[in-house]
Amino acid sequence: MREQVVVITPDGRIRFVWDDDLAALCEQGLPTIKRVADVEPEADGTGWTADCRRIDGGVHGPYPLRQTALAIEREVVNDRLLAGLI
Repeated sequence: MREQVVVITPDGRIRFVWDDDLAALCEQGLPTIKRVADVEPEADGTGWTADCRRIDGGVHGPYPLRQTALAIEREVVNDRLLAGLI
């Protein structure tokens, strides 16, 4: 799994999954922060789902641990960032 992915577009935009370690990148200009996926508990409390449909990344899970769903969410978002799809 990739920990942190930073994409700099040809027009100079810096794109990444939010991580406090990368917050200083926001000092380079006026940031636009938007949610592209969600990790939510199952209604019956049996697990966690990573919903990446906003970026055509599908729904993943349920997973028994929230941490697993968060890792899958990050992987899907990073893959789509690197592919230039978001």
